[in-house]
Amino acid sequence: MMTRRHVLALAAIALAPAVLKRRAAAQEVTPVDFVTLARRRALEATRRLASDGWKVRDHLLAHHLEPRATHLVPVHLIGGVDYLFVATIRPVEGRLQVRLLDEEGSLLAGALPENETKLQAVWHTNPATQRALLEFSVPWDAAAGDLAALYVYR
Repeated sequence: MMTRRHVLALAAIALAPAVLKRRAAAQEVTPVDFVTLARRRALEATRRLASDGWKVRDHLLAHHLEPRATHLVPVHLIGGVDYLFVATIRPVEGRLQVRLLDEEGSLLAGALPENETKLQAVWHTNPATQRALLEFSVPWDAAAGDLAALYVYR
């Protein structure tokens, strides 16, 4: 179960979107810059949990996501292990939806409530070892963006 401390740790992450605005004003921002910035935000969020015994699994996903498109990522969940999947999208104004599904497509866990950091997180403790799918999507009325996702476990 996600404790209040974990939720507050995620909510307290305040990586300044102003950096992106300054770079955009100074020069054209490339898609590679967006992926790098998104990945940096996700890594910073999870590294703060490392002091509580969480292990960071980097390089889960970096992908461009268009509206109405769904991107599925297979993951192998070990029984009895707590997982926290963290995802972010750049530009920050983009909206991201994240869900964890079993192999048949049934919902295992939905996203935690969004906070001011615009990070999306899915918390799940799996009772048994199984394969699952992380589903990432952007609503039809939202802007396309560059997605970065990773997870921590313990």
